[in-house]
Amino acid sequence: MVAQPAGAQPSPRTIETYTDSAQELAAFARRNGHAELDRALIEDYLADQAARWKPATVVFRYRSLQQFTKWLTAEDELPADPMAGMQAPKVPEEPVPLTRDQLKALLAACKGAGFTERRDTAIIRLFLDTGMRLAEMTGLSVPDLDMDYEVVPCTSDSVVENTTFGSGFHSAAHSSSASSSVWFWSAVSQYSMVS
Repeated sequence: MVAQPAGAQPSPRTIETYTDSAQELAAFARRNGHAELDRALIEDYLADQAARWKPATVVFRYRSLQQFTKWLTAEDELPADPMAGMQAPKVPEEPVPLTRDQLKALLAACKGAGFTERRDTAIIRLFLDTGMRLAEMTGLSVPDLDMDYEVVPCTSDSVVENTTFGSGFHSAAHSSSASSSVWFWSAVSQYSMVS
């Protein structure tokens, strides 16, 4: 039932989950008066799933049905794939909060005086102290930093309020943990000397 490269076989569990999704779609079609396996049916079904389940479940159903319709099309059971060109539902990011013990363990894993250890500790502390997002952190480079005032640019709307320094800038030195500043600027200074 799955469109696979020649010789490749999906696991029995994969086949079972794809089959379950196809059977749920068929039951939905019967309950809602859909006579054809077409794009409208699939869109209605996914909308129904979205109203009742978490986004990750809807994406799972989408991916399963996508394989099912590809298989039906490859087997000439459908003249065209009704899901061709369909966009997968979006799964919003859901932050996973860490416990105090998990944070301690994370920081302990970075313990050391070398550049890598200081860098990793600085990154974690900057995340914790500013609420900065990954894309903002990875987008930073040394020229972005204000070395005189020890200010880090950050445009996230989730940034901790007391870290604001001017418009869109947030300071590790005046964040909820002053130790963040020590680690961060130490790592930056060490990087500047080796690059």
